[in-house]
Amino acid sequence: MSVQRRVEPTSKDLYDALLSDYPDHESGTRPVHAVGIGASGYFVPSDVARSFSVAEQFGTARTPVTVRFSNGSGSPVERDDALDVRGFAVKFHLSQGDADLIMITLPVFFASSPEEFVGFAKAGVPKPVKKESWWGRLVDQLELRAPSPPPDPNNPESGAAGVLQYANRHVSARPGTVAALMLVTPTSYARATYHALHTFKLTGPDDAVRYARFSWEPVSGVRPEQAKKPAPDYLQTELRERLSRGPITYVLRMVIAGQGDALDDPTQLWDTTRQRVVMGELVLTNTVVDQREDCERLSFNPTRVVAGFECSDDPILAARRGAYEYSCQLRGGSGCPVGGDR
Repeated sequence: MSVQRRVEPTSKDLYDALLSDYPDHESGTRPVHAVGIGASGYFVPSDVARSFSVAEQFGTARTPVTVRFSNGSGSPVERDDALDVRGFAVKFHLSQGDADLIMITLPVFFASSPEEFVGFAKAGVPKPVKKESWWGRLVDQLELRAPSPPPDPNNPESGAAGVLQYANRHVSARPGTVAALMLVTPTSYARATYHALHTFKLTGPDDAVRYARFSWEPVSGVRPEQAKKPAPDYLQTELRERLSRGPITYVLRMVIAGQGDALDDPTQLWDTTRQRVVMGELVLTNTVVDQREDCERLSFNPTRVVAGFECSDDPILAARRGAYEYSCQLRGGSGCPVGGDR
């Protein structure tokens, strides 16, 4: 009896799986989060941050940063009004190189292994959306389900049905899928909370090791968009206008793992009673002048970390390193591979 060897997906496999969800993807752009806007500012650590981590960004009075806000889609068409995941990538410019912290508006991920991630991405390949029959609507009512939404004339294909079917068969995909269904369109990139998804290993000056998750919380508060049909580029327009009036501030919140919390599975939520620590404030002051060179060409990689703030054993986090590097090389980005800027 032969034993079939398990083959890990390659960086190209992960990249191609993501790309399959966006048939109109434009060469030279990111496979997801293709449309974005860059800004600059600085990070100021809290008084207690240094006692939890010896990482440079927590021991320096002020660290310059470059950030990129984005929409989750891999399509080159700007749809700020779409019900979509938003991204917030922060690059800390440190004395010995850069460190990145990448977050999105989902609190959990869709897969706990690279193989599951490939399966989830393939399930989301867009297919023509058909109008639900009267019989189907009746069955929905009898089973107390919301009826299927009618086809969007501006977007006649969707991968939503495939994603839901995948989540019905794979327990690990359900928390992320439910979270995605509950997303709201923010009134501003500055009025949304962002989550790092993965667990990171922190080492303090006393060599104490802690595992933690992180989020950026807007000081101005979270607010969903109220307009019935905002402009397709309203998030970028609003960000520029907001920064012209004054700085934008976020708090970096850390949640420390407790007994029983999953350290290597981004699909699992943690107990909400865990210790929470404010690690500092991020202040954005301007949009970057050259969006092409100083934002779009930059490589943000979730595994670009420094001593004192290191990756956990999360297999998804490890797999993202190669996928991001592969993407960066294809589009001619700067700062890849990880370590190349040090």
